[in-house]
Amino acid sequence: MPAPGATRGAGIEPGLTRLPGPVRKVCPVVLRDGAILAFRHPRAGCQLVKGTPELGETAARTASRELREESGLTLTPLRHLGRLPVAVPGMVWDFVLMQGGIIPDRFAHHCDDDGGHLFRFFWHPLGAGGGREWHLAHVHALRQVNRLLVRKHPAQDTRRSPMRCARHARQALPNA
Repeated sequence: MPAPGATRGAGIEPGLTRLPGPVRKVCPVVLRDGAILAFRHPRAGCQLVKGTPELGETAARTASRELREESGLTLTPLRHLGRLPVAVPGMVWDFVLMQGGIIPDRFAHHCDDDGGHLFRFFWHPLGAGGGREWHLAHVHALRQVNRLLVRKHPAQDTRRSPMRCARHARQALPNA
């Protein structure tokens, strides 16, 4: 029997419940030199790090935890960029700008999710969008990140120059 206020919905595995309302995900945004940190999932294509908040967890805490679990990186949340719908009706993502640390150009991390996967990380140019190798939800997420960065810094429009926006983000990051 579901907990009070929980619902069973189409597409939810039997026995699983969720509270009514939008499905919420949190995406830590890591920027460097006009690019955003992304990874290749061995079964699901190119993606940004993202995950589901645990009960009572803030977006900043979720961003830190998911980044650590999926990439092995321990970075600090700088600020909440915004909450926007991504790809699927009823799904919203919080985007949290992260700071700190030296991150290699490419690296791999074994993530224990879904029985374990080796995620291969790389820097994807801001404003470049995603190609066929990208998971559709993450193509939408890339667009939303660019929108949020433009909204926060209108003079730094990533559609015109990804480098200008990243320079501004680096100036805001003391260790970048």
